This record gives sequence, structure tokens and C-alpha cells, in this order.
Amino acid sequence: MSTKKTLSENNSASQNRIFPGSNFRRKSRKKIICAYLVLILCLSPVVPLISYATTQDDLDETNRKLDELRAEQSGISSDIAELVSQIDGINETLNSLEVQIQDKQSQIDSLTDEKSMLEEEKQRQYDAMKLRIKYMYEHGSQNALDMMLGAESLADFLSKSEYIAQLSSYDRKMLDNMEDIITRLAQTSDELSVDIAELDTLKIQASEEAENLKQLLLSKQQQLDTNSDDIARFEELALQYEQQLEEERIRESEKTSQNNAGSGGSVINTPIDYNATDLEMLAAIIECESGNQPYEGKCAVGSVVINRVRNSRFANTISEVLFAPGQFSPVASGRFAVVLARGAKDDCVQAAQDVLNGYINVNALYFHAYRGSIDDDKLRIGDHVFF
Repeated sequence: MSTKKTLSENNSASQNRIFPGSNFRRKSRKKIICAYLVLILCLSPVVPLISYATTQDDLDETNRKLDELRAEQSGISSDIAELVSQIDGINETLNSLEVQIQDKQSQIDSLTDEKSMLEEEKQRQYDAMKLRIKYMYEHGSQNALDMMLGAESLADFLSKSEYIAQLSSYDRKMLDNMEDIITRLAQTSDELSVDIAELDTLKIQASEEAENLKQLLLSKQQQLDTNSDDIARFEELALQYEQQLEEERIRESEKTSQNNAGSGGSVINTPIDYNATDLEMLAAIIECESGNQPYEGKCAVGSVVINRVRNSRFANTISEVLFAPGQFSPVASGRFAVVLARGAKDDCVQAAQDVLNGYINVNALYFHAYRGSIDDDKLRIGDHVFF
């Protein structure tokens, strides 16, 4: 054995000496072939994974944009509410200013009427005084002189003289008082007019501010309309990505099922250990995937999850099965999280509980929506097929 090995090594060494490049070429060919085979093996499973990952990335980016748009919508709505509140406040201010202006104007009108009455009274007093003076100069001077000369004593004379002086002084005093009152009324009226002018200025400023706010409100409303259109567009895009993910998941699950025919095994109708979180998660995925399906369809979806938990090719917990990449589109889209947060409907909770307690009605590991005759070879329950 040792001799044969030695001869073989010698022959090989001899050949290498005679053809020094042949060994290098053989090694190079082997490396190329191995690299080619590795590349083929690597590309085969990677292509669908890349496709799925790309679609998931697109969906994640769309959902991220939707979150931004919804946050922006919330901010715009808040701004609109604040603008409406400010406009309402300015309208109240305008109403208050209008009431004050009307009140001031009423006071001016009242003062004007009072001033007119005093002017008329002043004129009457003035006319009466002129008549008395005229009478005294035309007739009264002699009468006044006779009245004073006819005084019975000096005291009577002085008294009558004082009477005549007081009468004249009274007329003058009444005229001066009325003049003062008229002057004060005019001043008050002027002050009220100044107040009205200031109120008018405030009213103009408030009206301009209200108009600016209305223009800003219109702009915000246009932003909100644009934002709503963008949200609708991205929601439609997200739905398309969800549908694409579901189609890719179906193709991948069918391929896996074909490569592992009969891997579902037999139905195991025994309860499994679970906690409240397991029940909530199973009920949530049942609602997301089969909320509109009959009871058997709901239990079948739950059975698929539990069959995976029991199958060595999948994770061994409900949570890990549900969150495995590319398996359940509602988990990828975020709808599962929404249902889990609010709690699944009662019928879905009941189906989940029955499945966890041992009611496994299918031995399948996969399911998808029925697509017509191409799925007639699969078990159909409601709108789904199981395999």
C-alpha cells in the first residue's frame, strides 16, 4: 500500500514537472466550477427573498410616509381649529367694538339734543334780557328813576337800586351758566367723537386681522385637502403592496409545500400550554386573516398557526411564528398591531380559545385566498384554501 502510494506520488510529481501548467489549470477549473455551483445554489433561494424583502421595504416606506402624513394632518387640523378660535375671538371683539361705537354715538346724539335745547334756552334768555334792557332805555329809565326818587328812605333807595342791579346781574349769570354748560357739552361730545374714532380704528385693525386669519385658514384648508389626497394615494399604494406581499407569500408557501409534501402531518387534537398573550395574538391574527369567514374557517387559520408551532421547521411559539419574516401580511402591514391593541372580536377570541384547547380542524401549514380552479386540488373552507 505504501509502495503504490509512493509510485502514485512520484508519477504525479513527474507529470507536474513535465506539464507544470496542467495542475494549475485543473485547480482553476475546479475553483470556477465550485464558485459557479455555489452561485447557483445561493441565487435559487435568494431571488424570492430579495423580491419579498423589496416589497416589504416598499410597504414599510409607504407606511412611514403615511404616518408622517397623518401626523401632518393632525397638525394642520390643530392649526385650523386654532385659527377658527382666533377668528371667533376677533368676531366677538368686533361685535363688542360695534356696541361701544353705537353707545358712544347714542351719547353724542343725546348731548347734541341737550346742547340744542340749551342753545334755544340761551337764546330765549338773551331775547328776554334784550327786551328788558330796551324797555328800560325806552321807558324804564324814567320809571326806574321815578322808582328810586320815590323811595321813602335811603335804605329803600338803595334796596331798589340793588334790585335793578341784581336783575341785570341775574340775566348775565344765567347766560354765562348756559354758555358754560353748552361749552362742556361740546367738549364731552368732542371727546366721545375721539373715542368713536379710536374705536373705528380698532375695528378696522380687527377686521384686517380677521381677514388675514381667514386667508391663512383658507391656505390651511387647501393644505389639509392636499394632505388628505396624499393619504388616500399612499393608502392605495400600501394596499397594492399588501396584495403583492400576499401573492409572493402564496407562491413561496406553495413552493415550500411542494418541496415538503405531507409535512403537515396528522391532526393533533390536544391542547397546548398558552397564556393570555398567546390567546390575544392568535385571536388577532384570526380576525385579520378570516374575520369575515365562518367559524370553521377561523379555526382553520388558528390551526395553521398551532401546526407551525408544533412543526420543527418553524418556531415553537405563537409570537415567533406570527412575526417570522414574510409569513402573515397583516403583521407586515401593521393591521395586526391595530387589532391586537384594541382586542379581537368575540367570535375570533372564541375560535382562538377552541384551537388552543385542542380543536385543530386542518393539518395544513399554509393557507391563502381561493383563486378558482387552480386551487381545486386543495382543501377549501370558506374563501380560503389550506395545504
